[in-house]
Amino acid sequence: MEEDEVQYKKLKETLDSDSGNAAHHYNLGVYLWERGEKEKASECLVSSAKLNPNNGGAFRFLGHFYASVDPQRAAKCYQRAVALSPDDSEAGEGLCALLDGQGKESLEIVVCREASERSPRAFWAFRRLGYLLVHQKKWSEAVPSLQHAIRGYPSCADLWEALGLAYQKLGMLTAAIKSYGRAVELDDSKLFALVESGNIHLMLGSFKKGIDQFRLALNIKPHNIAANFGLAFGLLSWSKVCVNSGGFAWAASLLEEAAHVAKASTSLDGNISCFWKLHGDIQVYMGCIRQMLSMDTGRGRSSEVNLESFMKSIHSWKKSRLLAATSARQSYQRALHLSPWQANIYTDVAISLDLIKSLEEKNVIEVGAWELPEKMSLGGLMLEGANNEIWLVLGCLSNNSALRQHAFIRGLQLDPSFSLAWAHLGKLPEFQLGLGKLATLSGQLLSPQVYGAVQQAVQRAPNFPESHNLRGLLYEARSDYESAIVAYRQARFAISISLSTAEKSHLIDVSFNLARSLCRARHALDAVRECEDLRKEGLLNSKGLQVYALALWQLGKEGLAFTVAKV
Repeated sequence: MEEDEVQYKKLKETLDSDSGNAAHHYNLGVYLWERGEKEKASECLVSSAKLNPNNGGAFRFLGHFYASVDPQRAAKCYQRAVALSPDDSEAGEGLCALLDGQGKESLEIVVCREASERSPRAFWAFRRLGYLLVHQKKWSEAVPSLQHAIRGYPSCADLWEALGLAYQKLGMLTAAIKSYGRAVELDDSKLFALVESGNIHLMLGSFKKGIDQFRLALNIKPHNIAANFGLAFGLLSWSKVCVNSGGFAWAASLLEEAAHVAKASTSLDGNISCFWKLHGDIQVYMGCIRQMLSMDTGRGRSSEVNLESFMKSIHSWKKSRLLAATSARQSYQRALHLSPWQANIYTDVAISLDLIKSLEEKNVIEVGAWELPEKMSLGGLMLEGANNEIWLVLGCLSNNSALRQHAFIRGLQLDPSFSLAWAHLGKLPEFQLGLGKLATLSGQLLSPQVYGAVQQAVQRAPNFPESHNLRGLLYEARSDYESAIVAYRQARFAISISLSTAEKSHLIDVSFNLARSLCRARHALDAVRECEDLRKEGLLNSKGLQVYALALWQLGKEGLAFTVAKV
């Protein structure tokens, strides 16, 4: 306190000795301001400004003083300070704050532009102008202002974040990621930067990096809706990549987490339709791959397989798919209730209803009656009649052949390059099996594309005998006879539990394929039994007789083998 009094007396004496010196008034005013005696300080600063109108510092302090009591007078003082010194960030920010409080955004922009044009070191003006242009969504104009401002404030996380947003809106995604990353480096609590960076990574297909960004965002704010949605969507997208590369177990674990996140998000705010739709999408996809882990593909296993275990696996597969489809339908219906104007949700509901009907095997069709999935598809078309994808869905779900054809043709009228519509119109709804059959005829069973297609067919339709039969041919072409035997036996089991007489007509071909694989695998006794069963029914053709003869030869019955071969 004594030192303060000494300092005050010294400044006072200096002023009294030369009262016409503006600098003495200014120094005393600043000293009093720092002591908190703002009334006395303002008197000294006013005197200093009168004696020296070119002292911007005096006008800056006067602007601070009048800001709370007389905003109009404060604005004039700030304007004078900025006019004298465009680099004065305190005066500039103070003036802009006053204008912003009064809603005078256009004047605020004018002030910042004038200051930035007068001095390249008016970094406060470039920063403020950049923020304002971002607010007005003038992205291309905002970028140079923000870039210049960063030269003066390189450690300002807000600037880097705003620059990242501008880059993102301009489509400069790599630059946006770098800017957001710099913002997070400077301030690891930047939630917006983390979420938007995650969204960009998802757009670019870098799902792992995107998920990491969303996890960091949730560490900051666990209940953030955008971060939860991004995490769930990223996990779903990543699981699809894993499935395409054969990582079914990893995909299943990702989907489990995605379902948990999506369900938890609906409890945060149950009135957001996109959350319910995402939850439905996850359930549908989860039902598609969950049983891939438990279905016995026969690869590398014993050739012994029984009907009971096969039927159990089919029943488990259907039950899992049905539960997933039912859960998905409920989520889609909730989303539709919240957003009845979104046409794509109508098709989601329609597809889930049709899937449930097929799994429940309720195929009773009333002639001339509209099925519920068809009605839901029509609901989507009422909103978006020019949507070719909805026309495709209607064609796929309809049981009326004329309507199916009309729907596919209408979809092609809207988009002549719509390959899915061409495929369905050409009576090729089973893509994987179609490719497998073509490969069998053309001798291309060793193709990796065919291998993947047939394996997908088995996973998607394990109750379809033809899928197992094609898989057996594929293994046989690869000289994996044990796996081929399992596949053929599963095909025969699928035929035995099938209600279709057309599928049972394939029993001869499957039995012959099984006998041939047994013979090649050196299971001659089993091969002979298969051939004898076919002979008893009068179904043993010339190719079958060759296999029969070879199996007998392997058993050491050369004479009988020679007799059969001559037939």
